[in-house]
Amino acid sequence: MKTLLPYINKLGFLLMLLIFTNACDEPDYPDPNLNAPAAQTNLLIVNAAPGTTARVSLENQEINAGLPYTGIHNNGYFQTTGGQRLIGFEVPGNPVPLVGARQAFNANASYTIFLTDATTRPASGSDRGGVRTLVVPDNLEAPAAGKAGLRFLNLAPGASSMSYGLFNTLSVPAQSILPTSKTFTTKAGTTGTLNNLHLRSFREVSKTLTITNPDNTRETFTEPLTNFTSVDPGTYSLDARASAVGLPVATLPNVTLEPGKLYTIYLYGMNGDPNTPLRLGIIQHN
Repeated sequence: MKTLLPYINKLGFLLMLLIFTNACDEPDYPDPNLNAPAAQTNLLIVNAAPGTTARVSLENQEINAGLPYTGIHNNGYFQTTGGQRLIGFEVPGNPVPLVGARQAFNANASYTIFLTDATTRPASGSDRGGVRTLVVPDNLEAPAAGKAGLRFLNLAPGASSMSYGLFNTLSVPAQSILPTSKTFTTKAGTTGTLNNLHLRSFREVSKTLTITNPDNTRETFTEPLTNFTSVDPGTYSLDARASAVGLPVATLPNVTLEPGKLYTIYLYGMNGDPNTPLRLGIIQHN
């Protein structure tokens, strides 16, 4: 029995060593999926630059040889990898050969890129003039139940000295289809009202209101104009005007807004130019 003890001790030592060695082995990691798709962003490109035709490129690769005035590339959204992207526009006669919209586009988000202004827009300082881009975020969440989603943008360079609202002419008198004011409250409890919320100046995408508290401290509120507002669905006759009693500068008759759908209505064109008069365009986003 004594002669077996050394062998038993050696066998136990070897078993313990084997267990310890196996415990220290690397875990079995799965192989990386090199073909996993990158997160995508949705882009919608609209040419609202009066009288132009634009060659459109993505990262210097042509995606549209000639996007006409009022045209929508791909007739809707197209997908590309999220992150820093360069959307380029080449317009004959423009003082800048390549006009680009380079920015970070969030993954799983949507944006509309408008080409705006005329090629004759004057230079100012480091701005060489001509056409330029306007990128607006698109929140494609569904509007309130039973409602349509609507926003209004002023992209008409010929109307840049005026602010216009979108009015329903089937109402008597004509009424703004979008809210005309909004009230904000400071942390101190002071209230203030942002008026003329329905009016849009050229390329305006937000409005601000600064409220002064009794102790003379101030708070500033920003209201984005790129969000979709829930409105009643139905058939409307719409026009753009500076006030409810003002004369319309552009009309959009018999337009149907469907429940659950999202729409951008935008003013484009040049006031007084018979070749590119002021008009209202509509984009359905879903």
